[in-house]
Amino acid sequence: MKQKTFKVSMAIVSLVTLASCMTSPRAVCQREAEAEVSSINTRLSYLDSQISTKNSNINRGFAIHSQQQKVIVTGTCRTSSGLEYDCPQNGYETVETPVSINPAEERKTLRDLASQRSKVRSTLKQAYSRRGKALDQCQFLPNE
Repeated sequence: MKQKTFKVSMAIVSLVTLASCMTSPRAVCQREAEAEVSSINTRLSYLDSQISTKNSNINRGFAIHSQQQKVIVTGTCRTSSGLEYDCPQNGYETVETPVSINPAEERKTLRDLASQRSKVRSTLKQAYSRRGKALDQCQFLPNE
C-alpha cells in the first residue's frame, strides 16, 4: 500500500510540476501573433543584406569571396605544475579574394531583389494588421 501511495504522490508532483511549466493561453496566443511578423522581418533583413551586397559588388566592379582557413599559431600552454611554454594551436583566418562579376547580371538580380523586397514589405504591412487584431483577441484569454 505504501508503494502505491508513493507512486500516486509522485504522479501528482509530476503533474503539478508540469502544469507550472506550461505557458498561459494568453502568452501562447501573443507568441503566435508575433510569429508571422517576425518571420517576415527575417526575410526582409535577408533581402536587405542581399541588396546591399549586390550594390557593393556593382560599385566595386567585383565580388569578394571570403573563406576561413585553418592556420597554426603559437599559443601558450601550461604544464600540470603550472609552467608556461609555447605550443602550436589551431587558429583560423579569413581570406578574401576578388571574384569577377557580370555587371548586367548583377543589376538584373538587384532589380529582382528590389521587387521581392517590395512584395515582402507589402506582406509585412498586412501581417502587422493581422497581428494587431490577434493581440486584441489575446487579451480576453486567461493569463495563468
